[in-house]
Amino acid sequence: MFIPPSLKESIEAIGKFKGKDFNPGVGFFSTLEKPHKGDWLSEYEEVGQDYKAYIKANPDRPDETKTSIYLLPIGEMNERLIHYLSEYVQVFFGMAVKLMDELKVIIQTEDEQEGASGSKKRTKSGSSSKSVKMFVEIPMNEEGLQPKRTTRSGKLSKSANGDTVLKCPITCRFGLDHPKVQAKTSAMLKATEKIVPKDAFCVVGVSQSIDFYEEESDLFICGLAGLNTAVFSVARYDPTFLKLIDDFDSEYKDTKVKKKPKRERGTSKEEQEKKDFQILLKRCMKTISHELLHMFDIEHCVYFKCLMNGTANLDEDDNAPLFVCPVDLRKLLYATKMDISVLQWYENLLTFYKQHDFDEEVEWLEERMAYLSVK
Repeated sequence: MFIPPSLKESIEAIGKFKGKDFNPGVGFFSTLEKPHKGDWLSEYEEVGQDYKAYIKANPDRPDETKTSIYLLPIGEMNERLIHYLSEYVQVFFGMAVKLMDELKVIIQTEDEQEGASGSKKRTKSGSSSKSVKMFVEIPMNEEGLQPKRTTRSGKLSKSANGDTVLKCPITCRFGLDHPKVQAKTSAMLKATEKIVPKDAFCVVGVSQSIDFYEEESDLFICGLAGLNTAVFSVARYDPTFLKLIDDFDSEYKDTKVKKKPKRERGTSKEEQEKKDFQILLKRCMKTISHELLHMFDIEHCVYFKCLMNGTANLDEDDNAPLFVCPVDLRKLLYATKMDISVLQWYENLLTFYKQHDFDEEVEWLEERMAYLSVK
């Protein structure tokens, strides 16, 4: 059973520091409470990683040759969403962020019409009379993106526009609780590993249109990380995708998922769409920054309510803050070698949050910055 550290233990995890930059203050960072049934800490054992242990572990950091974070859209993705995520990652990590061309996903079903309607009920074994195949097309003619080839990596082919591509098969199946095709996460990760640019600290593949699973018993999983690559899906953050789940006839009908938000009374369609997009963007920001912090060898936080808390469901995702606690902020600044003050880092975040009307985060940042500015 997880026993939350005391406030004294949590402050000690920050390590020794001068000034107020990493002082939690009062009312900014709450310590964790005992988890409820179904929460991450009720299911998984976490021992914690304080700042001293992090430094001692010699974490992976950028160097003279590995300078950039690459974002790779997997399949079709909202252009505004991936653009804003790219901007946010650059602000959050203080590193060069480069957006790669979409990794094209091709799905071939035995019966396209039946596959789209989802008329057959899925079972826990994932059985269905329909067969499905998935491929990704990796470009062969882009500078610095020559894919690593093995005898089993795929075969050379021509894309729809005539370019030479490496056509790689991706293990897949139909979803258990929706009519779309899911990709096996490890297979997608393996494909991503073939296109790591020379100056990449890491490549992060993001999919809005493809849902992921790993084991046959999985309803879904969010993603998976390797040494310098990671892939994750934000499909289940999208209200349109959630409506597919809500409307689908399966034995998982009562599975706890976020339903498509209903339009509030007096709210126009345009206003509701803006609100839905803001919710989607915020969820994606949390996920991408959390997963990228793992790629800097930063483990789940057990000291304060923090972006790096483990989450087991979308309720925990939504309740997690966008901010890292002082323990993980120290790790972040060390890992990325950002040569700016904590106040400047907060200022950069504040500018982004104001642009996207994240009012709660703006209020928190302004109060935190005011606290740090008082000598």
